[in-house]
Amino acid sequence: MRKALLKEVAAIQMGYQARTRLEPVAESDYTIILGKDISAENEIDVSNLVRIDLKTEDSKFLLQRKDVLFMAKGTSNLAVYPKQSLHNTVASGSFYAIRITVSDMEPGYLAWWLNQRMAQEYFAINRSSGATLSFITAEALRNTPILIPEIEMQRKIVKLAELYSQMKNKTKKLLELQSDLINTVTYRAIIKEEKA
Repeated sequence: MRKALLKEVAAIQMGYQARTRLEPVAESDYTIILGKDISAENEIDVSNLVRIDLKTEDSKFLLQRKDVLFMAKGTSNLAVYPKQSLHNTVASGSFYAIRITVSDMEPGYLAWWLNQRMAQEYFAINRSSGATLSFITAEALRNTPILIPEIEMQRKIVKLAELYSQMKNKTKKLLELQSDLINTVTYRAIIKEEKA
């Protein structure tokens, strides 16, 4: 186990800053991840990504396979590691793209760590306030302390976190089905009594 600051293990880049108002371009090959595309389960919903026109000079903003996204704006400063390949995709200026620069860190682990209590308490203390919205500065993010276990331990943590997420989703669906069943049964009972 070693300790590091995020800037010692990763490069951080601000998300794509559009020069003008973003206009959807149906025939474009490029898409953008907006804050609304992050689900309640903290996953990227790629089904409705907005297609945009991207200039050649903006290609530096294109996400790479192992980039971790960090929501910089607002009070919910969570990280997400895309499980799917995001070809020709940029993240909006609400995010930072974090690109790991060392060989002994898994991106899934980094996203998990940034969402844990120790990192979240650090963000709460180091959150800046703008005119309308609070945010995490690039400098504050760069200085985020990280505990880095051996790579195999990182992989086990990521797997455990994924299993927990799957269990949580299945439990949520089960509760929704139970709620529907209870509502149907009670509604039918009321209708039956009314007809009696």
